Amino acid sequence: MGGDGELPHSVVRGIGDKLYEKRKCAALEVEQLVKSLAAAGNTKRVGQIIDKLIEDFAFSPQANYRKGGLLCLAATAVGLANNNQEFLQRIVPPVLNSFTGENDMQAELIAWLQIIHPPYIFGCRPGQQSTLLCL
Repeated sequence: MGGDGELPHSVVRGIGDKLYEKRKCAALEVEQLVKSLAAAGNTKRVGQIIDKLIEDFAFSPQANYRKGGLLCLAATAVGLANNNQEFLQRIVPPVLNSFTGENDMQAELIAWLQIIHPPYIFGCRPGQQSTLLCL
């Protein structure tokens, strides 16, 4: 894993997988990565990851990449916790975009859930500390 928004190869492979469980695992890895970067104060690297998720996945013509990208953006918002104000302007437009055009209903549902309450995507209940505990 290097700079410039690069993600581990296993995460990139999981984001576009046809199985939801693998996309979810990739999103959980992104959440942990973002948490550690935010705790270290590395907002530049977090921004690069968000940009990569948006450019390479959230606007992809392939449905599984879009779905995985939306899950990872939600995981990024969860990983940032209360420090996400700086990044919301970059995270929200791809979510809103999933409601337009000819996207499939599952991607739209994921985007809607991301807006309403990101942890619900991972099966968490309100008040739980970490999405990792929800598996």
